[in-house]
Amino acid sequence: MVQRLKIDFDRFFNGALPTPPESLRYKAFAEMRKLRSVHHKSAGIRFRVNSLEAKLNSLNELFNRRLRDAEMGLRPQAAALAGRRRPVEDPYDGVVIDKEPDPSAVEALYSELYGKSKRGKKTDLESFRGFLLSQAEAIRDKTGCDDVVFRVTSKDGKLKLKAKPGEGSAG
Repeated sequence: MVQRLKIDFDRFFNGALPTPPESLRYKAFAEMRKLRSVHHKSAGIRFRVNSLEAKLNSLNELFNRRLRDAEMGLRPQAAALAGRRRPVEDPYDGVVIDKEPDPSAVEALYSELYGKSKRGKKTDLESFRGFLLSQAEAIRDKTGCDDVVFRVTSKDGKLKLKAKPGEGSAG
């Protein structure tokens, strides 16, 4: 029951459960009270009950601390985590391409450049990914930066891809 309680606490703080597992916590403490009230003759059984109680108390303290931190704003609240989705990449604001680019970032740039083209696609997604990686590597070699920011610009009605060194640049 303690292991299940730990899993449910983790699920709550990661946003998978909408409410804290209070009923399971009350059941676990009720079972612990029952176990403590029974006189155990074996030292091994007493040791197991005491270690189980220590684990439950430790888990309870951790839960209360994390909940208090979330309420004080020191950590994101579980409710906010549950509704939060990964931000959508905006090719006009800039998309960061590092040594292992996020597939959604590459796809955002690709769909903006080639998805709206009336003349058809000039390249496929994997070739475009390779192009981005080679351009990023050239800029990294030239400037010593860690990552490269690509963005889509429009000039005279034509979409163009612009690149510049990212925040972690040395030059």
